[in-house]
Amino acid sequence: MTQELSMIGPTSEFSSRLTLSRLVLDMDPVVQLNLLILVAFACLLIVLAASEILTEGRVKSGTLVTTTTLALLAPLMGVYAAAYNLMNTFIGGANTGSVNLAISYVSFAESAFCIGFGALIGMFALVARMAFKLREARDEQEYGDRPETPRKNP
Repeated sequence: MTQELSMIGPTSEFSSRLTLSRLVLDMDPVVQLNLLILVAFACLLIVLAASEILTEGRVKSGTLVTTTTLALLAPLMGVYAAAYNLMNTFIGGANTGSVNLAISYVSFAESAFCIGFGALIGMFALVARMAFKLREARDEQEYGDRPETPRKNP
């Protein structure tokens, strides 16, 4: 009986607990790269917000385009990382012929983390974009000299 227990592994209940740091560090390198890109997106948002807050005058048009792009790309990157992670898990299960639920649950947790992190960065980008649009509208009311773009006739 003791030999069987020692072959199973550590008997401590807390030795194999899943933590957030262990979850991120044990991810596939492709998924980690996607998360690193999402962190870069967050840093870019912080830099854009800081530069717009610290500078006087109008919002640069590139800032609005960048925040819109980040708001669209961040959730898609999170979903891509989750899909890749789940695909890897299912391929591994198909190759071994057996499904280990403990490994599947870790994969599901990693996928949920990727989707949630991508959605969080996307929401930050949307909030930043709305703040920049409000500032642009305020500046347009205050200065009023922004030329209108000509409308096309239908």
